[in-house]
Amino acid sequence: MKSMIDKLDLQSYIYSFESFFSRPKHLFIEGDQNRHYEMIKALDSIEFDPPKAIKDLTEAQNHIRKQGVLTLDTIYEYIKMIRYFGYLKTLTLPEKFFDWVHEIEVPDELGQIESFFHEDGTVNDSVDEDLASINSFLDRTYKEIETAMQRHLQSDKLAEYLVDRQVHLYQSQETLLLKAGFNHAIQGMILGRSSAGFFYVQPESIDKIKKQSEHYIQQKEELLYRYARKFSELMYKWERFLGFLNKRFDLFDHYQARVCFARSKNYEF
Repeated sequence: MKSMIDKLDLQSYIYSFESFFSRPKHLFIEGDQNRHYEMIKALDSIEFDPPKAIKDLTEAQNHIRKQGVLTLDTIYEYIKMIRYFGYLKTLTLPEKFFDWVHEIEVPDELGQIESFFHEDGTVNDSVDEDLASINSFLDRTYKEIETAMQRHLQSDKLAEYLVDRQVHLYQSQETLLLKAGFNHAIQGMILGRSSAGFFYVQPESIDKIKKQSEHYIQQKEELLYRYARKFSELMYKWERFLGFLNKRFDLFDHYQARVCFARSKNYEF
């Protein structure tokens, strides 16, 4: 197929079409082409928001079958599909499409996982008091770090050693970019050097704050892992439904990509 596309010089046309997929897939739809055409026509008769990007979940499905523990990020990809089909159910759909969408009945147990995630995929800590408490402490810690860094940046004693008045992230750590001799003005750990020979330094005060928070960070990771394991066990129980959901989403993705591509080009079916 690739050689045919190349011979016909359709690469840019195909790339344009593929950009409308929510996730990469083969160009063609297997099965009853007349049925697919009817569904595409039905979808083209309504206004809808296309789905956001969703990761390929082939490996995740295999992991579920083996009773493995999925990451929360991967679990959220399934929640995105569940939410999107929930959104479609709120629309006034043609009869053919209405029946097709409403065949997807999400088990209550899986629906409960949805409340664990905000719309952007971040964890909703209101579902767990311990998690909310840990996040509250860590938020205060981040503010303490920000305040401490700003205090160092405004320090008259340190001014002559500052290369600039910015906080530099070096190896994911907050640092100051300082000139040689800085140890006369501040105690800190050198994490690296810039191409110009200056030093990325994490002040000792920041290091102390971070060490105090390490216990809470570990607690949070353990708590989130417990949720990931709990959710993964539920997903194993409903593995067949999730496989069906995944395939149904891929089929819808084929339909919506064709509709959205045609609309972008002012084509008609």
